[in-house]
Amino acid sequence: MPSQTDYLRRLPPTITGTVVSSTQHALVLNSSDGDQVTFDMDSRTMVPQDMTEGRMMRVEFNTMDSGHFLAKRVTPIYSEVVGQPLTSMRTDIDEHVRAGDENAAQAEEQRLKKRI
Repeated sequence: MPSQTDYLRRLPPTITGTVVSSTQHALVLNSSDGDQVTFDMDSRTMVPQDMTEGRMMRVEFNTMDSGHFLAKRVTPIYSEVVGQPLTSMRTDIDEHVRAGDENAAQAEEQRLKKRI
């Protein structure tokens, strides 16, 4: 009999990040962990119409035998305001850092972590 958590092993891996670039055959994201990840896409990959640079996306993917990542589904992440696309969460933090306000930058980072 399967355990109650067996379904977790069947779920495809996902990654969340900001779009760096996209073409018909590839998507490049800056991940939430700070890594830049390239995904191959094929005719079966489900993608939104708008994958502009800076948009936050969630990518479900498979790892191919070659070691490349094949995107299965790309989903935009929206903010709490219905229908408003989320851009990079680092933007507000970076603005505080440029202004020399480290306390505000840390507070903004904590606020954003609570939203995720």
